[in-house]
Amino acid sequence: MLKNDVADAITRRFEATSPIYIDVTTQRRYQQAGCARLSVVFWQDGVKLPGQAAARRQTIEFALNYCLDGLPPKALR
Repeated sequence: MLKNDVADAITRRFEATSPIYIDVTTQRRYQQAGCARLSVVFWQDGVKLPGQAAARRQTIEFALNYCLDGLPPKALR
């Protein structure tokens, strides 16, 4: 769950009925120790967008390559 002043402002602005949640899963692990491709999903229920008749769940999804040392993987295998 994302908790800070920005998350609170987003929740208020869109009259959402839940906090902002973040789900992270591993899509694949690379040969380099500590490196993986991660899937990240931010979601929130009850979001009311301008021009929409009803509130609904909104999601933002993306993926990234991540290594525990903070550097990108040397190879994507």
